Amino acid sequence: MKRIDFVYQKIRELSQAGQTGITAQDLAELLCLNRANVSHDLNKLWKEGKVTKSTHRPVLFSAIETATPLSLQRATSEPSLSAKKDSSTISNDENVSWNFQKYRQEPGISLMEQLAKDCQSLRGMIEQAKAALLYPPNGMHTLLFGETGVGKTMFAGVMHEYAVDKGILSEEAPFITFNCADYANNPQLLVSQLFGVTKGAYTGADRDREGLIEVAQGGILFLDEVHRLPSEGQEMLFTFIDKGFYRRMGETNFTRQGQVRLIAATTENPDSALLATFTRRIPMIIQLPSLKERGLEERLQLVVQFFHEESYRLGKDIHISSNTVRALLLYQCPNNIGQLKADIRLSCAKAYVDYISLRKTEIQITTSDLPMHVKEGLLHVQQNRKMIEKLLGDRKYYTFHPDQEPYMLEDSSAIDVSIYERMEQMSEELRANGITDNEAYNILDSEIDKYFTSYLKKVRQGINQEDMLRILHPEIVHVVEDIVSYAETRLNRKLTRNVLLGMSLHIQTLIDRVKKGKKISNPQLNQISMQHKREFLVALECVSKIEEAFDLEIQLDEAGFLTMFFVHDDVLVEEKKNYVGIIVMMHGNTSASSMVDVINRLLNTSHALALDMPLEKQPQEILTEAMELAKKMNRDDGLLLLVDMGSLLTFGDMISKELGMEVKVIPLVSTTHVLEATRKAISGASLDSIYQSVLAVSSHEFMEQSTGKERKKLPKQVIVTACLTGEGSALVIKNLLKHYLRFQNDKLQIIPITCLDQDGARRELEELKKERYILCTVSNFRIDPQVQHYNIEQVLSLQAIHEIQQLIDNEEIYQVMGETLEMQLKHLPGERVLGDIRGIISEMEKEIKQSFTSDELVGITLHMCCMLDRLKGGESVTEFRGKEEYILRYRDIFLTIQNVLRPLEMTYGVRIEENEICYLVRFFAMQEAGKTLY
Repeated sequence: MKRIDFVYQKIRELSQAGQTGITAQDLAELLCLNRANVSHDLNKLWKEGKVTKSTHRPVLFSAIETATPLSLQRATSEPSLSAKKDSSTISNDENVSWNFQKYRQEPGISLMEQLAKDCQSLRGMIEQAKAALLYPPNGMHTLLFGETGVGKTMFAGVMHEYAVDKGILSEEAPFITFNCADYANNPQLLVSQLFGVTKGAYTGADRDREGLIEVAQGGILFLDEVHRLPSEGQEMLFTFIDKGFYRRMGETNFTRQGQVRLIAATTENPDSALLATFTRRIPMIIQLPSLKERGLEERLQLVVQFFHEESYRLGKDIHISSNTVRALLLYQCPNNIGQLKADIRLSCAKAYVDYISLRKTEIQITTSDLPMHVKEGLLHVQQNRKMIEKLLGDRKYYTFHPDQEPYMLEDSSAIDVSIYERMEQMSEELRANGITDNEAYNILDSEIDKYFTSYLKKVRQGINQEDMLRILHPEIVHVVEDIVSYAETRLNRKLTRNVLLGMSLHIQTLIDRVKKGKKISNPQLNQISMQHKREFLVALECVSKIEEAFDLEIQLDEAGFLTMFFVHDDVLVEEKKNYVGIIVMMHGNTSASSMVDVINRLLNTSHALALDMPLEKQPQEILTEAMELAKKMNRDDGLLLLVDMGSLLTFGDMISKELGMEVKVIPLVSTTHVLEATRKAISGASLDSIYQSVLAVSSHEFMEQSTGKERKKLPKQVIVTACLTGEGSALVIKNLLKHYLRFQNDKLQIIPITCLDQDGARRELEELKKERYILCTVSNFRIDPQVQHYNIEQVLSLQAIHEIQQLIDNEEIYQVMGETLEMQLKHLPGERVLGDIRGIISEMEKEIKQSFTSDELVGITLHMCCMLDRLKGGESVTEFRGKEEYILRYRDIFLTIQNVLRPLEMTYGVRIEENEICYLVRFFAMQEAGKTLY
């Protein structure tokens, strides 16, 4: 017998025995079943017309064959208070184009189908969801994409409900939620949570434990905030998604089969936030609209839905003023549906306090019960008057009745569901202790205010906090918030949000410098400490907080820098009328505009401008648009261009010559760069100051992308041999290479890999690249276009042996060079600098289309390493004789090298001047002429 049949049989027995009805909770306890499952079965039976449920709280279920209980007859036959006051009831207002009945789930249809009927904006998404669930044989994995609070969790739950309702999944099919953010920085814990653990897999694993995939067997696993899943975590799911099997942590000889549908959710653009190999495995991507995109009519539907839910929860009428509805329709609601629902619930809680403390005879909500940010919606009534009049008419009050259970649009962001019960319990306890009604009201009102205060803080910080966490380490943000709070208390004044942002970036850079052993020097320390004694004392305490939080020892000079954040708060920045212009230009349809939107939101400004460059647009068109934007800037203050690559790098010189304004260019732009540039610009900083600040705040992300293979302190080198005909052939090639090549076993390893196809070989090579430096590959096909490759025929004929030996010899030279530079360089770590320089030289060779011999490579590499160390130490640069003429003569090479060096400048916080670039140009010019400098 199925569970639902078991439930129905029991409720029939109870009804036949004369019981007037039973709650889902009582029935679940009677049957020793899960309450949620019993509730689901009862509602399904109700839709099928087999049971009835009462219209009052608590909801009582009874079998349909029995006579309607007397209590229910009274409840359905007696008119309610609001029915008597028909003129004030929104559901009977002929001017209103909607009514409450549509927010109750109709018998016989699923919640998903009900949503499709009620919400025009969701119809396309619901069709996608149905297609994903119905796709044979086992459906498609799905990714939900949308802003915070649009209802992704709710939508995933509705998908599960639909699958069960239509028999796609069994009635017992679980719906398991997993928040990826909880395990973003712990891959080992992630594996154990998802796949389970075997006894003895690690210290403390004293028993076998199933993972969430096992728990979700036959149902749905919902991966919330999947963008917080690290690449390793995404890769862990590949095998399971592709082949349907997995291993618990610690299992080696046993695989488990799993039949689980995945629904993932993200607030980020899947194309940029997730691995392409991951998104390819999730074919159905559903983008849910924001509250703003859903329009006023649908927003009104949601307002009605949520008030109806609260009326049902309370079991009482709720009376709403017309201005309350207007405010809820028009206020800024950045956290979307989740925030709208929570604001409504908080307002209902405020009105409920008035009711249970006997200050009002009914639950009535006016604008005085609304949070301030919701009241601001009334400021927008005038520009939306026609639509508001069409939707609401001219009633003064509207009433919501608890006459029938609505379908519930639960959302994880909603405030605690038991708030009403707690308020009622507190009220009873206060009265039992002899507290007067007036005193009880004050206490309850204070309790509600705590909820308001806590929630409103989340509302104010919600989006900005979330955006900050995307570009800064969460621990840094939390420490800075603590510092700002402490400073505000000690200095007895509020600090602006720009201080929080600027200090977060500054401390992120500070920690990086201290961990790398770099000196912190502030030549103005004595002057700062004397002129700003109060702020300096606060800053000293803040330095201690940073040391304690990150277990670092920080020099006293840092207190001088923190002091200036408190002294030069951006409170008065509006006094300055002109600022350095900031324009972000990137390839792609929305790359620049998306980045600028985040920064302007963070800083509450519109100063930064974006210019997207779709691939179909010609550079000349973009240059014309950039010129037009630049013309609007103040020419005395200058312009900073933040660009990604290619032709955009050259726009700075062209704009400067055309408009006669100073222009500087930052390449390989990131969100962090735009944030720092815009923050400094709206603070009134000069162009040069902003430029240097952006260079200084830059992390090592750029060099890691372009020279990743050089950055691991010259790891053990590997030659990979592969052959599609089997491992035997690869072993033959390995033995041949070992016979003809000279190398040290502790420096080089030849590894044959087994592969059945080219994709398999690429995957194995990628795994090797994580730990090793691939010197070259030998196979009958090119495995990786970025790795030096030789055909098997070239090796068997011994043609490639000399070149491979040269590669080995060069690596040995670089190994010795790295060790020497480690001792010789004064200001920088030698081996890391060597890795970065090698990547830069490789990029130069590619761009200029010239290759150096081994001796020439050694010469230019040593020169550049010493140059970088000299610049870092602030040493003077030797003037290049005839510089101007030389630059004109080799202009193309000069500009290419200048652009290629930009990431190096950002990584090490230096400025490579024209004289230094000329010396580098000379290497290529001499090489082109067949000469040498060494």
